[in-house]
Amino acid sequence: MHIQQSVILINELEPDYILPQHRDTMTETEQNRYWTHGYSREVRLMLSKTLKERYHILGMGKNLKFA
Repeated sequence: MHIQQSVILINELEPDYILPQHRDTMTETEQNRYWTHGYSREVRLMLSKTLKERYHILGMGKNLKFA
């Protein structure tokens, strides 16, 4: 999914936790940028404040601890 479709889906579902995946797993180059760039930060910018707080971009091998 690209940016706008991702934002539409997140707004529709209003999930408690948003964890973008399939990002930062390939080395990005000029030739492959479109399909290797995950756009996770661009999606986050387009969300409401409430959904931004639920949006977590985790580093490789990191996890989210639930209360």
